[in-house]
Amino acid sequence: MADAQRFNVLAPPAATAIGFPRILPASDTRQHRRDGCRRNDRIGVGNDVRIFSTETFEGNEQDGKKVQQHGVHRHARSSRFIVIVEEGFRVRAAEERKQREQGGLVFEESGDDMDDENPTADHDPGAKTGGVGNGTGTGSGRRRIGDADAALGNVSVTVSRSAPGTPPISADVRSRIGRQCLALKRIMDKEGLHADSSIQRTLFSKSNPNVNILIKCLRVLPDLDITIIITNLLLRLTTASDLNASNTAYVSRKNLSVALLKCLQNIFREHVKSDGRCVVYGVANAVQRVDELVSNVFALIGKVAKYDTKLALLARLHGAVPSTITMIRKWNERKEYGLMIQGFHALRVFATKNENNVTTIHKSKVVELLAGLIKNPVSAPMLVQHPAKMECLLDLLTILAKSKNGAVDVLDKLHVKDLIMLFKNATTETVQRGVLKLLKTVVETEDGKKAFNDNNGVDVLTSALEDLVQACESGTSTPLTTGATSLPTLLVSVLRSAVSQSDLPFLSHYNPLSFPLPTTTPDPINLQSLCPELGTTNQTVEHLPITNIEVRHVQPISGRQPLLGHRSVETVEPVLRRGSSLVRKLVYEQMRRVVRPEESANCVVYDVLDEAVKGNESALLFDSRFESGNLQLAIKISDTEYDLLLQTDINSPMGKHNQWFYFSIQGMIPGTVYKFNIINLSKMGSQFNQGMQPVMHSRIDGTWRRIGDDIYYYKNHHKKPDETDAENTTYATLTFSISPEHDDDVCSFAYHYPYTYSDLQRHLFQFQIAPTFGDRCRRQTLCHTLGGNECVLLTITDFTPASLITNPLPDRLYILLSARVHPGESNASHIMHGLLTYLLNSSDPTATTLRKRCVFKVVPMLNPDGVVNGSHRCSLAGVDLNRQWKTPDPARCPTIAGVKALWKWVVDAGSKVLVSVKATDKISYERVAVPYENVS
Repeated sequence: MADAQRFNVLAPPAATAIGFPRILPASDTRQHRRDGCRRNDRIGVGNDVRIFSTETFEGNEQDGKKVQQHGVHRHARSSRFIVIVEEGFRVRAAEERKQREQGGLVFEESGDDMDDENPTADHDPGAKTGGVGNGTGTGSGRRRIGDADAALGNVSVTVSRSAPGTPPISADVRSRIGRQCLALKRIMDKEGLHADSSIQRTLFSKSNPNVNILIKCLRVLPDLDITIIITNLLLRLTTASDLNASNTAYVSRKNLSVALLKCLQNIFREHVKSDGRCVVYGVANAVQRVDELVSNVFALIGKVAKYDTKLALLARLHGAVPSTITMIRKWNERKEYGLMIQGFHALRVFATKNENNVTTIHKSKVVELLAGLIKNPVSAPMLVQHPAKMECLLDLLTILAKSKNGAVDVLDKLHVKDLIMLFKNATTETVQRGVLKLLKTVVETEDGKKAFNDNNGVDVLTSALEDLVQACESGTSTPLTTGATSLPTLLVSVLRSAVSQSDLPFLSHYNPLSFPLPTTTPDPINLQSLCPELGTTNQTVEHLPITNIEVRHVQPISGRQPLLGHRSVETVEPVLRRGSSLVRKLVYEQMRRVVRPEESANCVVYDVLDEAVKGNESALLFDSRFESGNLQLAIKISDTEYDLLLQTDINSPMGKHNQWFYFSIQGMIPGTVYKFNIINLSKMGSQFNQGMQPVMHSRIDGTWRRIGDDIYYYKNHHKKPDETDAENTTYATLTFSISPEHDDDVCSFAYHYPYTYSDLQRHLFQFQIAPTFGDRCRRQTLCHTLGGNECVLLTITDFTPASLITNPLPDRLYILLSARVHPGESNASHIMHGLLTYLLNSSDPTATTLRKRCVFKVVPMLNPDGVVNGSHRCSLAGVDLNRQWKTPDPARCPTIAGVKALWKWVVDAGSKVLVSVKATDKISYERVAVPYENVS
């Protein structure tokens, strides 16, 4: 095959030193070689290699004109020009490994039959027979390395391992390739590197990015000097101030990571023994040159790590971790601390998100080297002057300390007191952040937490956080920054991890309420009587049961009347936006209380079970001894701050269901900001962190509204009982601040707009006295709860004689509606109230049609006992009623058992239902939906 078909000669435009190259026609390429620009002999280097060939043009003027005519333009400002050649070939991986073991080199030409796109294409060097000739072309395909007197040539490098005894790459060829790279470096020095520079445009051209040539040469060339030059060039390309990000991202996409790891492999195969000794003979300063190359490789690895997420995995596959550790140990023996830090930087990259590499690094006892470098009096001053290097070492220690054995080694080699002292003496936030990240990992272990507290770590970090908050508030510094790695966030994280779990304050006062459970099964319910629509239809209002307004309580009641007449909001409520520095400030205040308990009053001013407990004259007056109230203890911290403890659901394990709160406060001074901390909440997350606010009722204003500032919901250090929750072992805290507007006011606060059992009874009574109630509804008692409260059942349909004729009851569709199975979900009662108002009072055509076509069985409150006693989730039996539907116990869950039995009776009677629950012998359920058109 003709030479012109195997080479593409690319040249820059005449106006620039290096520009966008273009491809010459095959005829021009052939003519160019005939006109004196002789081709350099080729040596093979690897896959699709392109080499810069930069030589001084020594031809006469006529030759120069011919060169220009054929597309190779002379440099506009010098006698140099660049020719880039491209040759494609493949070598099978298995053959390459075999030849690598045999050693030796063979220099051969590659034809177009090599498949560039198929990495598994077969290539048999032995198929081309013949000895090493003189380049005259014997058909063997082999060429002897030519002389170096060619003024210009096309150099294509192909490295291929063959049988032993093959001559190595000649010094002449090595020198020529080195001169080409040095010429590129001189152009870079002369023109600089910026967005408009010719070298930037050529190397990173979209049409023909020639930086790939450097990357491929780095991967396949084992020459020490050439790889040093290439790595220096790549470092400059990725360090330019305005181009480093884009250039680094680009070379990362071009597999620079693989090239660097291959280069590291070549270094240890060719120049370094397994123990780190340099084996380059006959070369001046061989050790220093190897160190420079390895350091360059590590520096480039650190640059591309941000853009290559698979770098850690590639490092493990290429065996780069043991090689790096070997070099670090050798540098440690020679006290080359700067080079050691470069190696540790590479290890940090290899250890990121790769547990296998972390294990390898830990087993190699790298922690001892890191600790020695940090505490070494010779290297410590250098680390102080270069905070980024210290942060690199601390980050690697943090990664290693995340494993159990790694944390033990870190605590053994680098004591917590040393880290605390390092944090106190640090002059830059960079080092402080590194120390805090390591401390956070260490104090999550029991030994680390104990050592941290023994060395007054909480006090030191609290003082640092206090200085930040005060500087921010006084305006002497910038606002507190946010983010996972910001200094305030890290201080808060370490403090929260370091504070040991403790019991709730005044735990002896905290006595969960209990209720004696029944031992006998109640009488069965007459289900047929609960369907008045199936019996006589001439009932009147006088025959209906009168509402029962009696409310039976289990918890202590002071006789206060519930707040009646309130209504929920009619507009969309705004979402509260929290300040960026609030979290740090609040946690700082909590940590200050832990460190300095003597600053807090810590006095119980309210106990729901002991009316004799009262605070002094300056204390606020709390009360929760009313229907749906929930507040067990109030603890005074200062005149304007109180810790509050909620009552656990009756008969429930302590701390299992603490979320609903409802209490009142008297004695607040208008304009004063009061802070309240509810410290024993059960859930780990809450909508309070997404902008929700507590609700407040003012006796003077007479309305409920959302109120509160500085709201934050977070996990605290107060531990739950062991049997309560295996995953979440501590309580959560809700903190909020309010500023009252009126003097001598009584303000009530709640989790959500309350809807008590008395509210339900009052609203039902209002419905019942309406003139249309008898034609639309029947009220009955489904059953009585464990506490003796009535569970109301409403049957809503059109009972008028005319409607019964046009729409007979057997043709009507049954629909079951229920609400408030969980007492703390008061919003469900507000929704049910609106639904009942629509079905009973509305004359809307849709409401009228629904009453004529449907029979609604409504249970507006399934858990009256829980609502009355201020529980959050459970009934008086201490069980979640919403988890009892499968096999409800009539003795413990009478409301659930009654609703299920009633609905089963309706289904068995052959009535049409919107959702049918058909029980089989195995008590499985099948839901059958009725099409909507059968309803309307």
